[in-house]
Amino acid sequence: MDSTDPCSRPEVDHPNPRGRVLLGILAVWMLLGCIDLTVFSWNLPETVKQQVEDYLFHLRFGFVPSGILILYLPYFFSVWIVLKNKIDFRWVLGVGILLRLVLLPSLPILETDLFRYLWDGHMVNSGHNPYRYSPLEIENGLDPPPLASEIPEDLKTIVDENRDNHLHREILANINNKKVPTLYFPMAQYLFAVGDAIVSLALPTQAV
Repeated sequence: MDSTDPCSRPEVDHPNPRGRVLLGILAVWMLLGCIDLTVFSWNLPETVKQQVEDYLFHLRFGFVPSGILILYLPYFFSVWIVLKNKIDFRWVLGVGILLRLVLLPSLPILETDLFRYLWDGHMVNSGHNPYRYSPLEIENGLDPPPLASEIPEDLKTIVDENRDNHLHREILANINNKKVPTLYFPMAQYLFAVGDAIVSLALPTQAV
C-alpha cells in the first residue's frame, strides 16, 4: 500500500532569490552604463579613426601581455587558499581594509593612473566631456608648440579655464599616455569627479 499522502504536493525547486537580486543589479548597472555612454558621446572628435587606433594600440600593448597576468598570480593563489580553507570572509575583508589604511598616507611610486582619475574627474566637474580631448591636446593648448594651428573653440575654453589652475596643471603634467583620451567607462567618471572634488577642497592652491 502506498503510504504517500495524496494531498501532499511535490516539492518545487524555487530559483535562488539572491541570484535574482544579483542579476537585477547587473541589469541595472548595464542599463546605467548604456545611458551614461550616450550622455558622454556628445561632441565626438572629428578624428575618430585616429582615436580608435590609439585605443587599440593602448589595449594591445597595455593589457594583453602575459606579464600583466603574472601580477595576478598571487591574487589567484590567495583566493584559492581562502576557498580551500573556508576562511571567514570577514577576516579577508578586515585584512584588506587594514592593508589599505596602512598604505593610505604613502605617495604613489609606481602607479600614476591616479593623476588620470583626477584629471577625468576635473573634466566632469568643469562640465566638459573627458572623452573629447586627450591630455596632450590640452597641454599643447596651454603651451603651444611652434607653428601650432588654431585650436577649436571648445578646446580653447578648457585651456583658458586651466591656464592659472596650478593644481590641475600639475596633475596634467603627471598623466601617462597623454595622447590617448580617457579609457575608463562612464560610470567610473562619477567616482573620479568625487575624488577630484575632495582633492580640490583639500589642496586648492598646492601642487600634487
